[in-house]
Amino acid sequence: MTTRRRSAKTERILRASALIGLLLFLLIQVFPIVRDFAKEPYRVLTREEIRQRAEALAVERFGADDPSRIVSIDVTYLSDSLAVGYFSKHGLLDDYDKTWDDQFPADRYLAELRLNDGSRLLLSFHMESGNLVAWKHEPKNVEDGSAPSVRPEDALSWAANWGIRPDEWTPAAPTDRETAREQVFRHRGSPVGEADLLLVVRPSASGAAEGDFAGGKIAYRYELPEAFAAEIRRQEKLADRWMALGSLLPQSMMLLLAIVYAFLYGKYSSFRRGLFLAVFAFFAYSAVMANMLPGFGAELLAEDLVVDDLVIFFTMVVSILASMFIAVLTYFSAVAGDGLWNRMDPGARLWPRWHGADYGERVYDAMKRGYLGAFILLGLQSGIFLALREGVGSFVTTDVTQTTYNMVYPWLFPLLGWWAAISEEIQIRFFGIGIMRLWLIGLAALLLRGAPSARTAAVLTWLAMIPPNLVWAFGHVGYSIYPVYSRLIELVLLGFVIGWFMLRYGLMTVIFAHAALDGILIGLQLLTDGMPGDEWAAAVSMASPALVGWAIFRLHRRLHRNPADPAA
Repeated sequence: MTTRRRSAKTERILRASALIGLLLFLLIQVFPIVRDFAKEPYRVLTREEIRQRAEALAVERFGADDPSRIVSIDVTYLSDSLAVGYFSKHGLLDDYDKTWDDQFPADRYLAELRLNDGSRLLLSFHMESGNLVAWKHEPKNVEDGSAPSVRPEDALSWAANWGIRPDEWTPAAPTDRETAREQVFRHRGSPVGEADLLLVVRPSASGAAEGDFAGGKIAYRYELPEAFAAEIRRQEKLADRWMALGSLLPQSMMLLLAIVYAFLYGKYSSFRRGLFLAVFAFFAYSAVMANMLPGFGAELLAEDLVVDDLVIFFTMVVSILASMFIAVLTYFSAVAGDGLWNRMDPGARLWPRWHGADYGERVYDAMKRGYLGAFILLGLQSGIFLALREGVGSFVTTDVTQTTYNMVYPWLFPLLGWWAAISEEIQIRFFGIGIMRLWLIGLAALLLRGAPSARTAAVLTWLAMIPPNLVWAFGHVGYSIYPVYSRLIELVLLGFVIGWFMLRYGLMTVIFAHAALDGILIGLQLLTDGMPGDEWAAAVSMASPALVGWAIFRLHRRLHRNPADPAA
């Protein structure tokens, strides 16, 4: 079989695999969401709408009749991810929706109002209806330990003024989480699975401030099986260790290796390689982190901690330092990786140069093949998730740091996909596979006292993908998917497919494939978050690889026209 016929056959298999992958993705992930949307359209209020409701409610019920009393209002999305994970794992989400979601939702908006007397008013709203579901007032100076305790019946009588029905609750034993003035009640209704609903009431402190709300609190929480909560805590600690030892530490070592090999093999590349992409990675990551600041604050608010200017400043400093580290690693990985591959396989041209006459066409082809690769990856990913769900009971829960509800500008979310595509493919695939392949083939040559055969070199190349795939996978185990090894299995398997694509079609193809994969998933999240106006951002997210590929193709053609060409 000639090389051209083999290439044509590979292209046909590639297109058929992409079609199968797209169908699997639609059947397993997209169609169930569309079916649920068709049954019950989902629309949530925006943070600005919640802000207006909070301001109006502060005037109507919380004594802020003078608008100047309100110094600031910050709105954040909060979620009881532990409870959502429990309901998701045991197939109880529908039961939860019917039983508790209307009055005691696991997902809610929290409006934090700072008042001019130094106190804080925390109002929790249902995300769809906008109804007040919980609230707490924190005076500037309150010595709770000296305040007298309150009887359960008096606490319920006071809570009735805020919409609580006393006949639905029975006293429960308080825990270390409650203070002396707080009373805990258990809902009389049937539990959802083994999860119970608890109500916490703290009547207002007389004399602390004007109004019957001062120092008061009406909150709720889910009481979950301790075994489940303990297992999630254990897995979260495991994920932290895996990320530190399996991703952060190896990446630090990769930076040192990239610097060394950039100078060793720089003559086979150029120190201008990857400079633009590294700068883009820096600004993209910085913008993404700034855009997600409310999400990081949500983690503190969930633990009843105060988010102040110092915390925000510290978070931004850490984000900028992380951006610089990633940008430097991306740059030296680009230079070293290009030198390694040009030295090992001079004719491969895994990364074309801008001044090449066919650069625009190669980028355009890489974009088209990138979408085909993304469809294959989406189908494979969907199949892996399905197998893990049925095999080991994998489940997904909410993550307040990764949701569009906690982004300043949700339309910036697709930048995360491009940052990941550029930085991870250059670091993990281009340099990571390259350095491991160099070492393995060099070791084989030393043991065999000569260059290994083509078959042996191919086997060693596949083995060279394993360590970089593990580093990539360990860097994602902190996502809200359990058990934590679920992402480890998924990404190691996907890494082999992406590695093959890079060796077959080059670096640009896998960057476009990764960008298209993330762009489609991010676009789907934007489409289904229920936020008005996110539809156009979803469309741009899904189409951005095509737009970028076409723009580079046109720009290169315009700047590299042959003046002697009459068409110019």
